[in-house]
Amino acid sequence: MRRAISILMLVLAATLVAETAIAAASDGLAIELNRSRRVVLPGTPANISVADPSIADVTVIDTRSIVVIGKSFGVTDIVVSDHSGRLLMDSRVAVIPPELQHVTVYRGVERTEYGCLGGCQGDGGTGGAGSSGATSGPADATNAAAIAQAPVTATIPRSPP
Repeated sequence: MRRAISILMLVLAATLVAETAIAAASDGLAIELNRSRRVVLPGTPANISVADPSIADVTVIDTRSIVVIGKSFGVTDIVVSDHSGRLLMDSRVAVIPPELQHVTVYRGVERTEYGCLGGCQGDGGTGGAGSSGATSGPADATNAAAIAQAPVTATIPRSPP
């Protein structure tokens, strides 16, 4: 039962992150939380409007560039125009979680955490009860990498009436 709940939570989290990233990539910018991205404009920015300043902030850095900063999770719109009112940027910005893939492997009550950026390695567990933090060998890291890369599907069995 715990495994089914863990898989369900992983699927829900992955779906939320994927939907936000897909929406931003298809219609604008995706920026990781507390990161920034330079945007080169076709003119000199004069007027900047951010629909929700609590999600993203914009700073002018030179006559043709702005920096968009991810402040909190969510989606907002940024509109930039020049002195004559010509539209330089009209973009949806999604602030998303960092792209570090993270896998938790449960063996009974023993929990092992893997940080998977390029390859999976044990990261010392989470410190809670049942957390070992130790890896059993290269096969564990390989399995964790496969789990992090593979699409996750879950079937939750129904309880008998």
